[in-house]
Amino acid sequence: MKRLVLIDAHAVIHRAWHALPPLTGPDGQPVSAVYGFVSILLKMLKDLKPDYVAAAFDHEGPTFRHLAYERYKAERVKAPPALYQQIPMVKDLVKTFGIPITEKRGYEADDIIGTIAGLVRRQHPDTEIIIVTGDLDTLQLVDRRTRVFTMRRGVTDTVLYDEAAVRERYGLSPAQLIDFKGLAGDPSDNIPGVKGVGAKTASALLKRYGSIEKIYQALKKSKLTAKPSAIEALRRHEADALFSKTLVTIDRNVPIKFVLASARLRKSAFEKVRPALEKLGFSSLIRRLGGQEADATSIPSSSPELKLPSPRVIAAKTFDAVPRRAEAAMLKDPGRALILVAVDSSHVYEVPVAALAGSQARSWFASRPPSYVFGLKSFLYMGLAFELANRVRDLAVIWWLLEPGRRSYEPEVLIRRELRGVIAHTPLETAALLQRLIPILEKRLHDEDLLKVYEELESPLTPLLYQMEKRGIGFRAAHLKKLSARMKRELQGLEKKIHRAAGGPFNINSPRQLSSVLFERLNLAPKGIRKTEKLGVISTRESELTRLRHLHPIIGDILRYREITKLKSTYVDALPKLVGSDGRIHTTWNQTGTVTGRLSSQNPNLQNIPIRSEYGREIRNAFVAEKGFSLVACDYSQLELRIAADLARDPKMIEAFRHGLDIHRLTAAEINNLPLADVTPELRYQAKALNFGILYGMGARAFAESAQISREAAEHFIEEYFHDFQGVARFLEETRDFVRANGYTKTAFGRKRFFPDIAATNFRLAREAERQAVNHPIQGTAADIMKKGMIAIQRWIDNKGWGKEVRMLLQIHDELIFEISQSILKEAIPEIRRLMEGAWSGTVSMKVEVKQGPSWGELE
Repeated sequence: MKRLVLIDAHAVIHRAWHALPPLTGPDGQPVSAVYGFVSILLKMLKDLKPDYVAAAFDHEGPTFRHLAYERYKAERVKAPPALYQQIPMVKDLVKTFGIPITEKRGYEADDIIGTIAGLVRRQHPDTEIIIVTGDLDTLQLVDRRTRVFTMRRGVTDTVLYDEAAVRERYGLSPAQLIDFKGLAGDPSDNIPGVKGVGAKTASALLKRYGSIEKIYQALKKSKLTAKPSAIEALRRHEADALFSKTLVTIDRNVPIKFVLASARLRKSAFEKVRPALEKLGFSSLIRRLGGQEADATSIPSSSPELKLPSPRVIAAKTFDAVPRRAEAAMLKDPGRALILVAVDSSHVYEVPVAALAGSQARSWFASRPPSYVFGLKSFLYMGLAFELANRVRDLAVIWWLLEPGRRSYEPEVLIRRELRGVIAHTPLETAALLQRLIPILEKRLHDEDLLKVYEELESPLTPLLYQMEKRGIGFRAAHLKKLSARMKRELQGLEKKIHRAAGGPFNINSPRQLSSVLFERLNLAPKGIRKTEKLGVISTRESELTRLRHLHPIIGDILRYREITKLKSTYVDALPKLVGSDGRIHTTWNQTGTVTGRLSSQNPNLQNIPIRSEYGREIRNAFVAEKGFSLVACDYSQLELRIAADLARDPKMIEAFRHGLDIHRLTAAEINNLPLADVTPELRYQAKALNFGILYGMGARAFAESAQISREAAEHFIEEYFHDFQGVARFLEETRDFVRANGYTKTAFGRKRFFPDIAATNFRLAREAERQAVNHPIQGTAADIMKKGMIAIQRWIDNKGWGKEVRMLLQIHDELIFEISQSILKEAIPEIRRLMEGAWSGTVSMKVEVKQGPSWGELE
């Protein structure tokens, strides 16, 4: 396949100018942008080995975007004359390399590149295109045959973006990036976007609806699921959204002519380059031109043995027709009701999804080596027999164990990473390449000593989570309907009260208007309050407003208004729409959603329903047990503190737990040098914040804010804490030393979390990595204990044959919620408690507290 490289010259020139210190040539002229541009050009020629090269430049004067929107790029700081006078020098050098230049009045280089790429794709479909640029606007052009080569830092740290890399970074397809900027805006180009919709909300909306147009279709049909503030912002700024999308969309129909043959790279032209570089004094670049200087940052090309396979496709009506030999990789074809079974990298069998539930499938899975799938739970939903789950290994979960904390786990990204840039373009290729990855991932799992974690904790957990999802939890929608009306009345009252205090009506959900009211109209002191990155106004985030609560009664009312609004939109109004035909709510349990190993819940998230507020308890009252059953909550008491005491071998903490003392009262007594009887509730509160803060790597400033004390007092308490609990201090320091030496920490069960930033030269990155590393052995061990307890309980239920009488429903942080037949409560509860407490056999014993009742909010 031939390769065409298109250079976004202006973007590269600007990147070079900002990345390098001032340089001058022999004649005293500034040349840093020229030097950087040629350096990038030589690196591109070496790394990408193009057959054709062409360069696009911005034309002087306004573009069609400036004519359509006079503020387009209006706030960009104008570059100094020293940069602009180097552009003609770059053009001369580009021509010297024999590279054709294209520019067009009224258009930007991006538009020219988009047009040329389209022409070449149509006229030369066997030609690959790589865009070399200094910014990321051209990522929207990425497709199967188009990639983007750009700089991360400086001019030597480069990255090559394909479709999978774009999705990995942004969580969106390349085509959706224009919709993303249409919603979130782009301050660098003064693209307005939708005021009130940030990057996180924009990304979430596009993942769900696909495009701006489809978002507005859902909005106009009252089917859009989003925060009320986002919905209001979208309604008010529809024109801005659509116009912003138009502004950021690259024009692929610029009236230019391009002949591919004219861009053929001719090495003979390079003979003229050396004198030009000598004239500019670029002696180091002359050595690179002659190939005398290796570049350690070059991107390796795909090696010959890693070419994309062309698998033979074989249709099979049942699994009986698929050979029983080496490990097979299976993948659901996203566009068809077919399972793709790759028995090796050359043969892929297409089996109907319906065949998974047949007797032939049971025999096939049971009588052959373990099979590998990408997403075992999805195969259980498609009909794979529950008892066969132990005959299948999940590549997605294995990858997650090896690399926890990725934005997403998609098979195409895994292939590209493990096979050094090889790209799977079709589901058939993906299945074949996954089969090739099996020994690679298994070896990594073995080398990292994570095989036991997979086989004993994660593998048996997947079918259990599937059962919990299918089972759901009983729900009373009518209860929330009444609650919604009550909340609406309180919100209306709060709105009137807030408007009176503000001296007039305004949109409480608008951060800009609220900031104006608080800090301009009411003149509240904003000292120490951050400004928002997008709007540049004083922040009105909850954490910031909480610090100002004492300044004016309106702050408390606003926080209350926000709390009720969030509860009402997120739960009270949303949950009844999610009730299944069986009258139960079914959440989705994400096994690979956290870096610590904890489970997460989504659609809906049932782990974040508040418990302390009155409305939170009312929401929980809507979750009910089936008639003849009770809901039973089994909660690990102070799980992470018990683990910390054990791992740290701290004698004072161990003794406190052995004697049943209140660990927070003990801590308060120790750091304040008081008898236990003299510890006040306020001192206990501060000690509790300190206990958890120490485990989470919290510094003095964060602890001061959490405990609502001065910075000096926080520093004193931390110093006293480490003096009194020397085992904890030693454990934390040993953990820091370990992660600095090894790059990871692990739980008591062997689960690892890797910290590449621990060696970062950026202090903040390294400090954050250190903080997370200290916490992982404790929080990760807590997650492992919970999973071990869940698995043990489910095995006990299965052995007793009590699947209908004892139902595991929810896992909420350190708590498991069951639905248990009232006829066996006295027998079941003690056994569940025993199994949960037995999941850990350390120096400090576990303690499980049990509550039961007819609904989640009425547990006693």
